[in-house]
Amino acid sequence: MRRVLLLPLVAWAKCRTEGGPRRWPAAALDRTRFYAWVSCKDAPLLTHFLDWYLGLGLQLTKPGWARVVLHCLDKKDRRASLQVLEARDVHRNVHHNDGPFSAVIKTKDANVYLASLPRDALLVRADLDELFDAAPATIEAALREDGGFVRGRFVDRISGDWRLAPVAANRSLGAQFPRRCAATHAVFGGNDRKWILVPRIVGNRSVVFKTSHNVYDAPLVKRTSDVMHYRFDQRAFGLLRDKRDAYASRKDVQSAFAATMYDGMLSAFAEGSDGVAFRPAARKAIAYALDAQSSCLCGGDVFEAPRGAVYAATGGADYVDLAMLSASQLGRDARVRFFVEEDTMRYCADRAKALRRATWACSVVDASSLAADGVVAPPAVSLKWKRLAGGWTEKVRRGVEGRIAGILAMLASPFEETLFLDADTVPCFDLERLFRATEGAEGTSIFEAYDFLMAHEFHTLRGFLGEEAHGAPDVFGLLNAGVALYRWRDAVRRFLMKWLELYVDDLERKLADPRAYDPGDGRAFQRQPAMQWAAFRSAARDGLRVHALSPVWNARSWRPAFSGHAKRTTSDDCCAAHKFTSTTILVDHHCNASRLPACGARGSLDTAGLDVVGDVRHARPRLGCPGRAH
Repeated sequence: MRRVLLLPLVAWAKCRTEGGPRRWPAAALDRTRFYAWVSCKDAPLLTHFLDWYLGLGLQLTKPGWARVVLHCLDKKDRRASLQVLEARDVHRNVHHNDGPFSAVIKTKDANVYLASLPRDALLVRADLDELFDAAPATIEAALREDGGFVRGRFVDRISGDWRLAPVAANRSLGAQFPRRCAATHAVFGGNDRKWILVPRIVGNRSVVFKTSHNVYDAPLVKRTSDVMHYRFDQRAFGLLRDKRDAYASRKDVQSAFAATMYDGMLSAFAEGSDGVAFRPAARKAIAYALDAQSSCLCGGDVFEAPRGAVYAATGGADYVDLAMLSASQLGRDARVRFFVEEDTMRYCADRAKALRRATWACSVVDASSLAADGVVAPPAVSLKWKRLAGGWTEKVRRGVEGRIAGILAMLASPFEETLFLDADTVPCFDLERLFRATEGAEGTSIFEAYDFLMAHEFHTLRGFLGEEAHGAPDVFGLLNAGVALYRWRDAVRRFLMKWLELYVDDLERKLADPRAYDPGDGRAFQRQPAMQWAAFRSAARDGLRVHALSPVWNARSWRPAFSGHAKRTTSDDCCAAHKFTSTTILVDHHCNASRLPACGARGSLDTAGLDVVGDVRHARPRLGCPGRAH
């Protein structure tokens, strides 16, 4: 009996009871001014925004004690926002701006206002989607110990059903967006730290904003408070698209980076008949972002099923069939997800239907843009990957993209516990039996002790590995990712992202030196070296718990030891036991699949089944079934 999913580290019991703003101490309110640059397109959110800061006790209605810049291009929008401002008597501190704006323009305006304040003044600078939730005791401590500086960290508020929902003015904002997550930094790579309160003067030096989040020569302040961040509402998707398009139209390096970052963020969402929602892989990454310092976690319900198998099958219909031939050995009820290219998506779905496999499903992976079901690659990695396009032959490009597709498929797995298999593997037992091998007595699981499991390569037996270890200690051994078992944790996500990053770095380095690496030789661009170093680095620094599987889980390089032959050969019968020791192979790899059940035989695929023949991968012959229709 397997253990029920438990989100680690932080318990829901530690959440602050949802409530309104906590009034700041008088010693701070008597000195604090307020600055905000807001769009007039979101009057409901503006309602909550003003009510919150008035609730803190800030004197937004007192002339000169606030500067609210209202940016409008549409008179209708302006009218709705002005009604909200007038109803709260804040309109006398409103300044209108109808021209173009940017982060630089907003920061310059904030600095002009800050410089105009009395020397003992404090300033709150908030964006429309930010509600500062520092406790009164924290404000008092900041005045006493930190010169008035209060540091905040985003708690991203997300709707219960993961949709980008509209904001209602007459209902608690927290109730509309109950999930408390860490998405901005952990998943999207943005800056999730911000100054909640800054002084006008520190020592004899004026404080100056560097960006909306930072000031120049910022002090070291250890304590942080929550900044409730309501970025992910109905308007967010359109705003992200607008920002991406604006940056993409510029040619400078910073704009290219920003455009790539917004491209990545947009890939986390899917548009449907009921609006825009987070894609499955993005939900999973956000819910398990454990480096959040917020008081609550996001909550679970982010997996399609507890257990399943995943394949990356790119390169055409033959590779889809190859993966399905492998998956057919996992049992008729096994849950399997195939990640395929968009032009074979229809074929994949049709084949699964024709084979009457209701628990098989297909998803699109696009290695060219590092996208798969909501996976968000770091902007720097995406930008570097784009620059590498065209640096190799077509054959090598397909091979490299296939290897990247495998990493993306691991990241996008819809299962809590995943068995990842290369398309040319042959499972020797069904999926249920293989996963039972991860279970111990009294309901224990191998995943209580370890996160990511891979088998050693045969070359590990050389002992002193030298350069083959790829930077890891020799005793770490050589691992092979063609078969991997893992349970999702943020440490797993960070490892897979680091592997992707190091692999792209490795490709860039090799392409820069064609004398050492032939761009036409696909073998020069293997992903194993990057995986080896990423696995060790993640274990040493990021808390990834790596464990080596027995070679029977991935027999690829161990075939000679198992078969008794002098060297590996694809003519070896799949899953055949060692003739002397009767070794039980659990997952075979790079073997002859022609001994699988014949077409129409009991327990085999139907007669409209798979037709994997010829030189699909490294000249491994396959005897398939006739009648395949493309």
